Amino acid sequence: IEKYNDARIKYFYKKNSGIGDTRNFGIKKAKGECICFVDSDDYLDVTMLEKCYNKLTRDNLDMVVCDYIEIDEETNDEVKYNINNFNDTTLAKTPSLILDVNLGPCNKVFKRHLFSNVLFPTDIKYEDMALVVKIMYQAKKIGKINEYLSYFLVHSNSETTTVDEKIFDIFNIYWDVLDVF
Repeated sequence: IEKYNDARIKYFYKKNSGIGDTRNFGIKKAKGECICFVDSDDYLDVTMLEKCYNKLTRDNLDMVVCDYIEIDEETNDEVKYNINNFNDTTLAKTPSLILDVNLGPCNKVFKRHLFSNVLFPTDIKYEDMALVVKIMYQAKKIGKINEYLSYFLVHSNSETTTVDEKIFDIFNIYWDVLDVF
């Protein structure tokens, strides 16, 4: 990233300290109007950020989601995830969003102000679920782009697919989500 000659791009070094802590570091360093998360092995359609930003600003949204594709690392098979279509709304008006919209942060663009009092939990599995629910709860308006713009590479030994004692962290996350409501 240091090789890019673009004043808009800032490079920060941070020792690996877990995904939640690293994302929080990025949130605190962010200066722009919006925040988008892309894991190191995932990628975006070249038009995703532009399309999401245009929708955010045109429709006065706090958050926009798009459809996404998961790609199996071993077989290269693709699974397309088409999030149920919805008109610009809120979680209060459309509670089914909590079930319809995936609760990972990586196929979404958020207005930065949503993170003023919300950060990712650290040292816990499913940290993204707790944060995305809180963001959706406080967002004044959420919209959707009906296009596959985000691509997730699925590894057989990733944090998401690994089954160990941390799988029980989901109960703490559920309690955290219930506290929001």
